[in-house]
Amino acid sequence: MSGLSSMEDFYDSPDVICRHFSNWIDSIRQILAGADMNDELNSFNKALNGTVYSDDGSLWVAMSIAKATLIGILNKLETTEIFNTPYLNDEDVLGADKMSSLYVILHCYENSVRCFIEKILSKALGDNWWEKVANTEMLKKVQRTKNKEIKNKWVSPRGGTSPLYCIDWGDLATLIRNNDKLFLPYIGDIHFIDNRFAQLEDLRNIVAHHGILPSEDDFQRVFISFRDWCRQIGQHKNL
Repeated sequence: MSGLSSMEDFYDSPDVICRHFSNWIDSIRQILAGADMNDELNSFNKALNGTVYSDDGSLWVAMSIAKATLIGILNKLETTEIFNTPYLNDEDVLGADKMSSLYVILHCYENSVRCFIEKILSKALGDNWWEKVANTEMLKKVQRTKNKEIKNKWVSPRGGTSPLYCIDWGDLATLIRNNDKLFLPYIGDIHFIDNRFAQLEDLRNIVAHHGILPSEDDFQRVFISFRDWCRQIGQHKNL
């Protein structure tokens, strides 16, 4: 979480994330209460005491509370299993903790891109927008995912109802590029997508496959790319 606190230096509109933070607070309380973590729950409630969370709240405060909660949980796990993971040392486990901050950013980033694409395309092309823009490989990927979900009913679906949850990061850039006339009013220049998405893909894949980024520069690249996306697209969030 240490890298995540620096996000405030790059992100101009903390209210975008802060708006939904109260739901996160309730979820964390339920998880801690249900996991026999009363000490962690008390610390969490104490951290929130006197804090009024609103649209103009502080992102730094939010992330500090999240960090304190995670540290409390890790401290408890240290006496149980996670620091006794076979073949992993303490440094490996702490590296996983640090990488978790990137997962949060990339989760928000990628799903924001998906929602943006669907809003633009459905608005311009109608309800059957997907059939009009998907190429053969994208259609195959979606069908493979759906077939797996039908076969393995005990596994939760991959994502939302949108087919965009069944395709890859690179496919999202392809959709924007292939329909650039629809997206240019919002992104300004197609190179905005090419430069940031291409640069991010390798880093995103490392996080997705539970690898480790040893360089702080790589963390900053993710933060800056996310910042740029929010700055460029945030003004159109009420489409």
